[in-house]
Amino acid sequence: MIFQPPAPDSTPAAPPPPMVPMLPDERVYFELLGQARRSLSMPEGIPGGTVVLTVAVGADGRVRSVSVARSSGQPRLDEAARRAARDWEVSPTAIARSGPVTVQVPIRFEAM
Repeated sequence: MIFQPPAPDSTPAAPPPPMVPMLPDERVYFELLGQARRSLSMPEGIPGGTVVLTVAVGADGRVRSVSVARSSGQPRLDEAARRAARDWEVSPTAIARSGPVTVQVPIRFEAM
């Protein structure tokens, strides 16, 4: 007996879904969100919470200002998030597409 591979499927493959490009502000937002996840640690003795920061980024990619848009209800969490955000930077590629921008970034602290 001779093995013969099955005949190729004659049904054409469905085209891939169209790519939806990210808006320039979204690139900045996701870069800042990634930095938040890497740079923040939970202060000891505080229950978790979420703080929303308003972060203004200049044309050079550096954070120009940080303010609390919505408090976590824990002043130490809010301040920890604000302090960390001052050191964030956005890549030249992302900022070149958006220019100076202000975005809101939610920061979620979880109690360990």
